[in-house]
Amino acid sequence: MFLACATCKADPNSLMAKAQDLAVLVMLGFLVLGMLCVGLIVRSFIKRQQRFNTPA
Repeated sequence: MFLACATCKADPNSLMAKAQDLAVLVMLGFLVLGMLCVGLIVRSFIKRQQRFNTPA
C-alpha cells in the first residue's frame, strides 16, 4: 500500500499486499526498538562516565 515498490507489489487490496505492508512496519518497529536500546545504553555509559570523572 504505502511502503513497497510497484515491482514487488501486486494488487493493493490483496491479502498478500496487506501482509507485506504489515511485515515492513513490524521490521521497522524492531529496528527502532533496537536503535532505542543502543541509544539508552550509550546514554547510560555517558552518565556513568560523567559521574566517575567528577573532581573530588
